[in-house]
Amino acid sequence: MKDQLYSVPGEKTGKESVTMTFRLDSKVMQKLRSESDRQQTTLNAYINHVLRRYTEWDIFQPKVGMVTIPKKVVADMFARLSKDEIEKIAKGIGKNAVIDMSYFVEGKVDLESFLAWFEIRMKDWLVEVNHKVSGRTHTIIIPHDFGENWSLYYKTVLEGVFNELFVKRVEVKATDTLLAITFDE
Repeated sequence: MKDQLYSVPGEKTGKESVTMTFRLDSKVMQKLRSESDRQQTTLNAYINHVLRRYTEWDIFQPKVGMVTIPKKVVADMFARLSKDEIEKIAKGIGKNAVIDMSYFVEGKVDLESFLAWFEIRMKDWLVEVNHKVSGRTHTIIIPHDFGENWSLYYKTVLEGVFNELFVKRVEVKATDTLLAITFDE
């Protein structure tokens, strides 16, 4: 069957869709249906979400040296480091690694591509991201349960990226359960 492009009438996403036919293992299909029901979304929307996440991040993880570690382990490791150690790591390899990964995944590092990559990265950590734009001001709020040092790490990394790479002033508020990032375009 040839791929068919279509746009859903009345939908204003600007995205085209492709109709495809696949054969899936019945156990895989069962799990997909179960998870889409649990998340109260359509099977189609959920499968699109899964495939988008795979193509935007999962395929790149091993290529950029990412490893999977349980959240509790990460939180505990960060908690054991001093503030000075966190800032030293963030200003050195942390900032450079974030820039390199963003470039590798997006193919460029401008503000728009960096933000797209960063939001995908946070969601990969199973962290909610609330990105609001009011006029030219962006506010990104990230609640989390990784602790104060994790917030300090990302605060320091983001300040370095914004100040050095984008030459933009950024305000990052960090607590033990929240990052709030504000900047102007």
